[in-house]
Amino acid sequence: MSVSQPVLNTPGAGEVLEFGNGSSAEIVVGQAESDGEYAVVRYQVRPGDEPPLHTHTREDEMVYVVDGEITAIVGDTEVDVGPGAFAALPRNVPHTIRVKGESATLVLTFIPAGLERFFVPNAEEHSDPATFGLEIRRRSAVYATRIATVIAHVVNRLFPRNELRASRIFKTASCVKSSRSASCTLGSVANVLPSPDRR
Repeated sequence: MSVSQPVLNTPGAGEVLEFGNGSSAEIVVGQAESDGEYAVVRYQVRPGDEPPLHTHTREDEMVYVVDGEITAIVGDTEVDVGPGAFAALPRNVPHTIRVKGESATLVLTFIPAGLERFFVPNAEEHSDPATFGLEIRRRSAVYATRIATVIAHVVNRLFPRNELRASRIFKTASCVKSSRSASCTLGSVANVLPSPDRR
């Protein structure tokens, strides 16, 4: 990323979209101002208006917490953070946030620009995640491998002489990843568990 020209914007000077329960997004720096190199969005979000777990396929994202308390979720890791916290998120890394108090204000930087129009669309644009290269994920899919790994460990401890192998459990995890269904995890794992009379 390179900065080709100086940009100085005052608070509230950019395009703003209000949504949900009093949340808002403001374009601080847009594509036109940065020659497409980067974009900056001021994002004030209230509980219930947080984005679902998602990945960016086109841009990297940097997040700075201005005020408020949030739980940052990156992959299968959750961390409680407050003002001054910073995260750099490469593309294709699943992430989201959960607001802990009344609201939180974040500054989001996207490299390259473009995604700011998902937050504040033009009149002729539609905020379809797929149009902006966003992939929405379900929490159950993120934790599927962890669940299957724990179950494999427990089963192998309980049935050490059985022919059950961890690889069979991991195949189950793959099934869950593709289907994104928690029920698939538990159901498929149950199908490969040895019955009590086979100890």
